[in-house]
Amino acid sequence: MSTNEVNSAPSATSLHPPSQGVAINVFYRVVQSFPCHDIMTLKEETFLQWQHQMKLIIEAYDLTSFVLGMVAVPP
Repeated sequence: MSTNEVNSAPSATSLHPPSQGVAINVFYRVVQSFPCHDIMTLKEETFLQWQHQMKLIIEAYDLTSFVLGMVAVPP
C-alpha cells in the first residue's frame, strides 16, 4: 500500500461539503464503535462509580454535545 492510498481515505469534511451543515460533519467524526470498556452494571450501590466511568468515556470521545442534545440528529 502506498502512502497516497493511506492519505486518500475520505475525511468527514470530504464526505459532506460544508454547505450541508456542520452537524452532519460532526456526526461523521464520532467514533462508530468503542473498544471494550469494563463498564459495570448500573445498580443503586454502583451508581457513583458507573457515573464517573460514563463521564470519562463521554468526554474522551468528545460526545458531550450529542448527549446534551446540542448537535442535531443527522437525517
